[in-house]
Amino acid sequence: MKRRKSWLAKAIAAVALVCAIAFALFRFVFVVRSVDVIGAPAEEAPEIVRAGNVEFGGSIFGVDTQAIIAGIAETGDYYAVDVAGSLPNRLHITVQQRTPAAMTLFMQSILIMDSDGYVISACDSVPDMDLVYVSDLKPGGYKIGSVVQADQDRLENLCAALHAIAENGAAAYISELNVADSRAIKIISRTRTNVNLGTRENMSMKISWMVSALADLESRGESYGTMDVSSGKSADYRPASADATAQNT
Repeated sequence: MKRRKSWLAKAIAAVALVCAIAFALFRFVFVVRSVDVIGAPAEEAPEIVRAGNVEFGGSIFGVDTQAIIAGIAETGDYYAVDVAGSLPNRLHITVQQRTPAAMTLFMQSILIMDSDGYVISACDSVPDMDLVYVSDLKPGGYKIGSVVQADQDRLENLCAALHAIAENGAAAYISELNVADSRAIKIISRTRTNVNLGTRENMSMKISWMVSALADLESRGESYGTMDVSSGKSADYRPASADATAQNT
């Protein structure tokens, strides 16, 4: 009986020791002590960590990744693509920077957006950036770091056109993008040529045709006029003089 009690006491003591060690590890070792920010310049890392509300000293196993992702998104400039911990005490946050691609009016503010319609910032004057001005998006509201609130069809027109513009390096040719009509998305070039893109389909090829045609027209001093690239197979251009003649006959 005494041997059994002695064995039981030793077992209980061993379990208690293991629990104490585990508690110490979880309380003092497996806690967030440092954070690596991957994908941003070193000087911007502290601000990203602050935006993510990282809980230093909190359990490495209890990191609220969704809260960190949401906090970083609210910076507008960055969004988190991965949040992962590595034992014993390091947190890794991988981010990507949003690239300004367009601007649109909302009440008295100018909203700066990326190619997916995420709002990067809002300002009260035109920024000194090479951005496409988007007309007739008609935002209903916005939150920094979230997709602008607008009609879904107009948003899809916006994103299709902006992605194609980025793929073709076409922003320098464009003054205005009108997304009101999904059957006739339009661009006004910086030489005042009105371009009909048609629907969202095959948008990259349409923008490619537009860029080639505008470059050729600019080299010959042509401006104004109308262009139709809605087929995705050619760029049909009518000079302003031809449109004026047609209206007078």
